[in-house]
Order: sequence, then structure tokens, then C-alpha cells
Amino acid sequence: MHCSGLNALPTLPNLPLSTTAGVQELVVENSNIATMWMKMLYNEYHMSSLQRMELTYCKMQTIEDEAFYDMSRLKNLNLRCIA
Repeated sequence: MHCSGLNALPTLPNLPLSTTAGVQELVVENSNIATMWMKMLYNEYHMSSLQRMELTYCKMQTIEDEAFYDMSRLKNLNLRCIA
């Protein structure tokens, strides 16, 4: 999934954990996502199947503890964010 011009990360449908379908790659660029909240990728955005995540020029200022909670499949994380 490739997105730009966002104020928040996209929300995915809540799929059962046994489902292999889902977004495995997320690229977000030129957006205004200031904070990665605790467990939000897991609880609200349902992105535990991600294997690659890239945030480029997203004005990131804060990454809270446990922001990447239960992201055991995440193998590649690239943050190129400017405040």
C-alpha cells in the first residue's frame, strides 16, 4: 500500500490473526503523522501483518513506547521523517 498526503495512518479492516491476507508493505510519504502512538498500529490500524514499513517526510516527532507492539513480522523499517 502506497499513500501520501495523510494526517493519520490508514486503517485496515480487523482480520483474524490466522488470515494471511492483509497489507504486508506500507509506504507513506509527504504526510503529517506527528506521533506513533502506543500499540496503535496493532489495536486501531490492524497492521500486525506488515513486513515492510517506510515513512518518508511525515513530520514525525514522537514514537511512543510499544508503538510497534506485536509487529513480529516487521523485517524492514525505514523512517526518513522531518519535523
